[in-house]
Amino acid sequence: MKDEFDDIGGHISKQNDNYTVKDNYVGDNLLLSSTHLFPGKQTAGHKHLLQDEIFFFTQGTGEIYLRHPDEGQGEQEEVYEVNAQSIVTVQAGIFHRVHNTGKTKLKYLRVMNRP
Repeated sequence: MKDEFDDIGGHISKQNDNYTVKDNYVGDNLLLSSTHLFPGKQTAGHKHLLQDEIFFFTQGTGEIYLRHPDEGQGEQEEVYEVNAQSIVTVQAGIFHRVHNTGKTKLKYLRVMNRP
């Protein structure tokens, strides 16, 4: 399978005033997903209990917020600025949310194991 950053094939899995998400299943084990997050918007935020995830940012500027348990010390929070060259890994069980801080679409690809 060969795809392009702006068109990974697959189908639209979510679309609203904040973003458009397309998913493309790869074999039996992987999911390739693309998100176009509109200026000033953010994702709702969530965590996957059994899925690790890798974000590849391809256009725009923004932030990714991570919150995870810190054993015996409550929760630990991190915020990373992202741009068209950023890669962020998120382990299963980590809450994450992406915010577009720029004036153009923030585009990114995600690769994760299928549930």
